[in-house]
Amino acid sequence: MNSTKGQGALEYLLIIGGAIVVAVIAVSIIVSLSQRNSQNATEKNQEFETFIDNTIIPPVVLTVDCNKAASQIEVTINKSPTPGVTRYCLVYNNGTPTGCRALAAGNILTYTQTIADYNKQSISISADKNGIAYSQPSMPSIDCIPHN
Repeated sequence: MNSTKGQGALEYLLIIGGAIVVAVIAVSIIVSLSQRNSQNATEKNQEFETFIDNTIIPPVVLTVDCNKAASQIEVTINKSPTPGVTRYCLVYNNGTPTGCRALAAGNILTYTQTIADYNKQSISISADKNGIAYSQPSMPSIDCIPHN
């Protein structure tokens, strides 16, 4: 009779031990998944912050005056809201950004540019962030008819 009592107690201990092993495995899986999800969330957050830091919003061009006699193009803009934008570059006839300069008082940019003829010129402005990256040119580009 004592041997059956011992067998019952042993079976009871084996069941409890098996339950503990299953619980340990389940907890380790949950901890592993939460760490992996935390790493993924951190990586995605860093990618998003990099994307936001590298996105440059172009300025809005309000007015353009093309003075052929003075070889000057005067552009009035609303500044780019992107932090770190220090200069604005002229995009003349859909070319590449040139003549980057800081914004003068009154949000006016003056560029010295040889204006070839009296045909309308396509003017837009690109924002320059710390000399490292440029925004897309402001859209739509403004047509300016040169005058004397």
